[in-house]
Amino acid sequence: MNFDIEAERMSLRKTLATNIRQQRKKLGLTQAALAEKTGMTTESIGKIETLKQALSEESILKISVALNITPGILFNNPETDNLIKKDLIVESTLPKLAEILNSTNQKSYKTDHSKRI
Repeated sequence: MNFDIEAERMSLRKTLATNIRQQRKKLGLTQAALAEKTGMTTESIGKIETLKQALSEESILKISVALNITPGILFNNPETDNLIKKDLIVESTLPKLAEILNSTNQKSYKTDHSKRI
């Protein structure tokens, strides 16, 4: 499996930017109000939300405090989270499905075999 670090970096920045913007709007804050609460500039908030500026750990912490959320919430991505959940469901279901199929095949074989005798 190829891992494209630049694509992953952009995906993470997009997730952070989207979650910051959504939470900011949910709280009824403007970019200027969020900037004031974080001690950052309005320009920086705008650049972060439009993927023109990367976030430092300190910025992530300041923004999460200003938005009254934990930093982890900023990293949540419903699109990939749903894909991961689906993969986990499939992974956990496959062994059980294989077991059921095997037991069904064994029962069928025994039934068919007993009819031949």
